[in-house]
Amino acid sequence: MFSPHKFKILVAFVIGVGLCVYCFRGDFLANDYVYANSMIDGEITEVLVVEEQAINEGDHLLRVANPTVENKLRDFRDAIRYAEEEKESLRCRMAEFEEKLRILVAKARIDIEELHAEIELASKAKKNAKAIVESTRTYLASGALSKLEFGEFESAHLASQSKILALRTKLKRLQLAIEASESNIFVNQDDVSDELSQLKLSLKVAEDKHRDSVRNLEAEEIKLGLLVVAPRNGQVTTILGQVGNPVSPNSQLVVLDSNED
Repeated sequence: MFSPHKFKILVAFVIGVGLCVYCFRGDFLANDYVYANSMIDGEITEVLVVEEQAINEGDHLLRVANPTVENKLRDFRDAIRYAEEEKESLRCRMAEFEEKLRILVAKARIDIEELHAEIELASKAKKNAKAIVESTRTYLASGALSKLEFGEFESAHLASQSKILALRTKLKRLQLAIEASESNIFVNQDDVSDELSQLKLSLKVAEDKHRDSVRNLEAEEIKLGLLVVAPRNGQVTTILGQVGNPVSPNSQLVVLDSNED
C-alpha cells in the first residue's frame, strides 16, 4: 500500500511524464506544418493551388493585389509587352512570307502545266520545220530553190529549237522554285529569299526574351510580396485565404504539411 505522500509523488510523476509527452508531440506536429504568409497589405486576387496538392519550394500559391506596390512593376510589365508585340510582329511576317510562298507555288504549278502544253506544240513545230528543211534540200541542189529561201526554212527550224530550249529552261526554273519552297526558300526568277529561316531565328530570340521578362517579373512580384510562394516542399493541407479576402503583413494564407517522410 502507498502512503498518501508517496501516492501524491506518483501522481505528480505520471502527470509530468504525460505533459512531457504531450509537449514533445505538440512541438513535433508544429514542426511538420508551416505557413505561407502575406508580406504586404492587399487583397487576394487568385488562389493557384488546391488542398491536398503536392508542392515544391518556390511554387506559386496565391496572388495579392496592392496598387501602390504594383506601380513598381511598370518597367517589368513594359518589357513583357514589348516582347509580346515583337513576337506577334514576327509571327505576322512569317505568315505573310508563307502565304507569298503558297501563292508562288500555286502559280508555278499552273505555269508548269501551260509550259508542258507549249513545249508539246513547239516540239511539233520543230518536227515540221525539220521536215521542211529535209524536203527542200533537194530543190536547193537542183536550183529550184534559192539559198535565201532555203535559209528561211533553216532559220525557222533553228528558231523552233531555240523556243523549246527557252521553254524547258523556264520549266526547270519553276520546278526548282517548287523544290526550294519545300525548304521554305522563296525563288522567283532572280529573287531568292531565305527570310523565313531568319524570321524563325528572330522569333526564338524574342520568345527567350519574353520568357526571361516573365521570370524577372515573377521574381520581382515574389520579392515585393505580390506573389506568395511555398517556403518548403510539402502538401497543401488548408487554404486560409480566399479570393477577395483582405490581407496584411504576416497574415497566414496557406498551411503546408512539410513532413517529407
